[in-house]
Amino acid sequence: MMDDLTDIREFYNAAWDAEANRLERHQLEADITWRYLNLYLPPRGRLLEIGFGTGHYTFPLAKRGYQITAIDLADEYVTRCRAKAEKLGLSDQIDFRTGDARQLEGIPRGEFKAVLLLGPLYHLLLETDRTAALRSAYACLKPGGVIFSAMISRFGILGDLIKDNPSWIENWEAVWSHIEQGHRPPNAPKGGFRGYFVRLEEIAPSKLQVSSQLSPQTTKAITRLQENKETSGWISYSKSVQNKARWPHPGTYSTSDKDLTIKQEVLIRYNGDCSPTLWPTGFG
Repeated sequence: MMDDLTDIREFYNAAWDAEANRLERHQLEADITWRYLNLYLPPRGRLLEIGFGTGHYTFPLAKRGYQITAIDLADEYVTRCRAKAEKLGLSDQIDFRTGDARQLEGIPRGEFKAVLLLGPLYHLLLETDRTAALRSAYACLKPGGVIFSAMISRFGILGDLIKDNPSWIENWEAVWSHIEQGHRPPNAPKGGFRGYFVRLEEIAPSKLQVSSQLSPQTTKAITRLQENKETSGWISYSKSVQNKARWPHPGTYSTSDKDLTIKQEVLIRYNGDCSPTLWPTGFG
């Protein structure tokens, strides 16, 4: 049974102005996301953006020439972004639709070179819903495509919670539930910014399926990273993975900077709230 997201839809329908300025307040998030979009997006083709918000990434990418199908749960955002696209002369580039990340009804499968899933996952409290969203996104990819996804870390959200409501830290039940479970207490009312906040090890692959194809040096280094669950500063994955395992993009492993000894590594830095993750297309 899927979670009812009506309160999430209503929250965003009423929050256009705040959401439109959010990435100005969280500039590091935007800068990091753009960095990896620029590195790993294909030079042309069709993109699927699930959870486009106010179009912070949608409109610039359309101006680069991408054809974009853009989905959002909030119908207010669809209406406003359609009007903006028409004003900018981008209506032929972007198809804005209302939709649910877990089902993606009416979206063609196997047609997109990349999928941006930069918001929905951290509003899905149920693991089954998050898995459904990832599987739906994966099903829409062309062979060799890539998913850009983002989650909010369990401790990364604490700053905003305390800043917006300083007395929250005195509510031990809420604090404990957040730290231990990654969400509000089960008896808490719905509404506001309701979400699920992850531990870093939850979004790193738990086992390297192609380790037998890697060099001994790379295999040893990755094994060390898997065993060291406490570190969380950097993510690395040797280029030999994408070459020998035929994955077009790196996966992710959490480690500290002292472990970055593999030559020709691809590095992704976890910073602050939303952490871009490049999922290998072997997810299924």
